[in-house]
Amino acid sequence: MKYIERSEKILNILSRVKYLTYNQLQKKIGHSESTIRRDIYKLAIKGQVVVSHGSISAGNLSSNKYLYENTDNLIQKQKISKKAASLVTENDSIIINGGSTCYYMSEYINKLNVSIFTNSFILANRFVEKSSVNVSIGGGTIITNDQLIYSPHKENIIEHLYASKYFLGAKSITKIGLLESDPLIINYDNLLMKRAQKTIVLADSSKFRFKKGCYSSIGLENINTIITDAGVKDEDIKILEEFKVKIIIV
Repeated sequence: MKYIERSEKILNILSRVKYLTYNQLQKKIGHSESTIRRDIYKLAIKGQVVVSHGSISAGNLSSNKYLYENTDNLIQKQKISKKAASLVTENDSIIINGGSTCYYMSEYINKLNVSIFTNSFILANRFVEKSSVNVSIGGGTIITNDQLIYSPHKENIIEHLYASKYFLGAKSITKIGLLESDPLIINYDNLLMKRAQKTIVLADSSKFRFKKGCYSSIGLENINTIITDAGVKDEDIKILEEFKVKIIIV
């Protein structure tokens, strides 16, 4: 079992209990205590777990709790975000929207002199830790469930943005395009899309199967690339190809 698989299992276990000892985790995961300790150390650095007096508990992620509520697709999300990050070049200017898959891009963007605009204060805070990037964040109203910032006013920093790539996720992907749960989000998504040369969607294959959200956002005709995992079905690929969307499967 690789680290990503073990970390997913550890986070799933800790989401159901208050705390566990290293020995208890070792028995549940089935690896040596030294391996578990190394895994916990990596997760603790990210704030995903807390270690206190030999006990491990889920991280106090009130600020980004929503990212870890469902780790069922964690491996796929991390692979997708890693591929997305590989598309970022040195001296690039990019826009990254909020969401769990987009969040993981922060683990893999290590290029120098990258300029990033984001509407996620969680993501902005993560990038602040990296000296190799310049981060800008828009002002506006905080949508607490998604931990995102949106402005209802057109007169804001967005009108002055320019980016080579716009990375975003979605609640669902359908024939009519991306679906979202808040009308304010769809307006903002479209504003950001117009400020970038390319629009790149990060979506694990479950986004094609489970239809969430009742507001249509960006149409498939406006999407350049979708990065997804091997679970995507042939019929979904066919629809994307009809709209000339480039599909990257990881």
